[in-house]
Amino acid sequence: LDDDNKATYSGTATGLSVRETGSGDSAVSHSGHFTADMKLNASFGDTSTLVGTVRNFQPVSGQGTAHVNTGWALDLEGTGFTGGGFKENGPTGTWTAQAYGGSVTDGEQARPTGVYGTVNAAFSDGAAAGVYHTAKD
Repeated sequence: LDDDNKATYSGTATGLSVRETGSGDSAVSHSGHFTADMKLNASFGDTSTLVGTVRNFQPVSGQGTAHVNTGWALDLEGTGFTGGGFKENGPTGTWTAQAYGGSVTDGEQARPTGVYGTVNAAFSDGAAAGVYHTAKD
C-alpha cells in the first residue's frame, strides 16, 4: 500500500536467539539462528508514525528447534519520524529503523522505498537479537 498519507512495508528479520527449556537444575539454554516476518505501517504527515509487528519466528534449517519459540511475537510501538530515521523502546525490547530510497522532486521528499534496522527482544523464555530489511508493498 502506498498513498499520499500511508505506506506498508514487508520483509524479514534474521539473527541470533537463545531460549531456556526446563527449570531448576534441569534448565538448559539453547542458542542458534532465527528468521521472522517483519511488517511495518507508516503514516506520513505533520506527525509521522511507524508501527509494526514481528511474527512467525522460525529456527534456521539444520540447527534444531529448541532455541526458538515459534509463539514469540512483537508489537512494535510507533513514533514520529522525519528525515528517514527513528528509534523506539517498547515493553519487550528495542528496535531501530532507517528509511531508504525515495528522492527529492520539485522540493518534495518522495516516500521511502524501504526500511531496515535492528530488533532486540527479551521474552519470558529467551531472547532474540537481529537485523531486518523491508520493502514497500
